[in-house]
Amino acid sequence: MDLFDKAGLKYPDSTWTWADLKNVSGKLTRLGSDGHPLTMGLDLAWGADTFRPFLLQAKGEFWNPDGITPAFDSPEAVRALKFYKSLLKTYSLTQSGATNSGGLGPDKFFESGRIALYIDGSWRSPSLKKDAPGLRFGVAPLPRGDIPMSSSVSCFWGVSSQTKHPAEAWRLTKFLFSKWALTRYWQVLWVAPPARWSVIQSPDYKHVTGVGKNNPGIDSPAEFREKCDWIEEVLRNNWTTTEPSGPFTSIAMAHLHKAVDQVLLENRDPAEALHEAAKLAEADIREAQKGFP
Repeated sequence: MDLFDKAGLKYPDSTWTWADLKNVSGKLTRLGSDGHPLTMGLDLAWGADTFRPFLLQAKGEFWNPDGITPAFDSPEAVRALKFYKSLLKTYSLTQSGATNSGGLGPDKFFESGRIALYIDGSWRSPSLKKDAPGLRFGVAPLPRGDIPMSSSVSCFWGVSSQTKHPAEAWRLTKFLFSKWALTRYWQVLWVAPPARWSVIQSPDYKHVTGVGKNNPGIDSPAEFREKCDWIEEVLRNNWTTTEPSGPFTSIAMAHLHKAVDQVLLENRDPAEALHEAAKLAEADIREAQKGFP
């Protein structure tokens, strides 16, 4: 927020578009006399994970309707990857999610105030507050492409069909999904939104206590608005989706990671890289299916 204040720019909000992201990123990038950046307008863990929301915002899909054939070689995906690449300057503090020099990822540069805009998951907020207590930062929905959209993941509790204690396991599962348990989980850790809308709508949702110095809470209503108001806005407007996750997701993601890195770091044509990645992923998935009963 200090970098935005110094530049006289408004903080990001839900009205931002891809054009806003690119424009403001350029304005907030300062280069030294040697051409290397002193501060970067935007940085992130470049790779398939952070590319996927841009794919969705371009109205692209990760899977075809069958759920096992990759769809990330579509015209929408190609357009998204071209834009994604345009965000990467000739010199970035962190150029690829596949490489990490000395543990200095974009989160560490953001903590030190050298990055103005940083894209990551909701779990990053409490760790940023813990590791950089003097950093003034807020959180906003992702800038929109053709549509506003982000990619969500979820944790699920279940009961094994092989359990010797089904009654006890079911009691535990019901407890973990209870309003009380989800509220306390959020209040203590605040790494991800609660899975029940009733919790988000309750007064207790805004009372984030944390748990000691190693996991700080939220100190005021103003700070809660800065760091957490985006959650309700995104969920209320359906600006996120949980992509199908299954036994072949890791295969498809591995090939997409390689394609994105080739485009970013080797200047490969996006259409060629995505087409090859989708076909190789499809072949590997078909082979993996042979091992299923």
